[in-house]
Amino acid sequence: MSDRPPRLSIGLPVYNGERYVGEAIDSILGQAYGDFELVVSDNASTDGTREICESYARRDPRVRFLRQPVNLGASANFNEVLSRARAPRFKWACADDRLAAGFLESGMREMDACPSVVLCYGQTTMIDDDGRPLGPSPQGLDLREDDVAERFRLARERSGYLNVLQGILRTDVLRETAQFGAYPGADEALVVELTLRGPFHEIEAPMLFRRFHAEAASAGTTLAARQDHLDPSSRGRLSLWHWRHAAEHVKAIGRAPLPLREKARLLGVVAKGMVRQRYQHRRELQDAIAHLARRLKPRL
Repeated sequence: MSDRPPRLSIGLPVYNGERYVGEAIDSILGQAYGDFELVVSDNASTDGTREICESYARRDPRVRFLRQPVNLGASANFNEVLSRARAPRFKWACADDRLAAGFLESGMREMDACPSVVLCYGQTTMIDDDGRPLGPSPQGLDLREDDVAERFRLARERSGYLNVLQGILRTDVLRETAQFGAYPGADEALVVELTLRGPFHEIEAPMLFRRFHAEAASAGTTLAARQDHLDPSSRGRLSLWHWRHAAEHVKAIGRAPLPLREKARLLGVVAKGMVRQRYQHRRELQDAIAHLARRLKPRL
């Protein structure tokens, strides 16, 4: 590996990804834009993932392979690859998705032309187990507004699959955020926090073929299943989804390098959202009280 840092770091966290990880890595190494490093972190896989990834690291000096001694959970592994990045720009990649040809070149060119942009992404197509297209997955997060409160509000309203986090980001900005939290919906909280740091650009270029299949993390049908995927050590923990998100948005506002008057406006956006979702917040509190009562009952 060269002593000169590349212009782009790509982080690929993986766990038991032997079925698709080779295809994912091939789509990255085959890009026309080549000034990048690929950091692969294997989260103590029990299948053939390690051998596949090590073979790529032996063949291509841009690939760095890390092996975790235990399964840290998906969130910690996503943050691990970011911590190893050496470049001023960063991109996450997923082991069951495929990067569209030419995206790195298009994305880096857009970032060069617009230095204030914190996230640049393109168009996503959903594919099935065998790579057959299922249709586009639009994001609606082309947030070029100068008004930070407007960017913040729009990002809170537009969630979906959040493919934008496989776009190109500024490494320094990303490291100043909460990064990937170990709770369901942490990706949404991260996208919202990034709007406080600058605009998002959507470019008219294919970015990603995102695979939707039964084993995908996004296919988790319950909050408990998603929580276990993100952090196996937290199994059984009560999840106050709406309260957690409101709290994370407030903390993100506190971290942001913004004037107090602007922070007050942003807190107002959060407060209005909590009023709109007051029934969900009330239901979560009721469920939490009932859960606590069931745990304490045997002791009484």
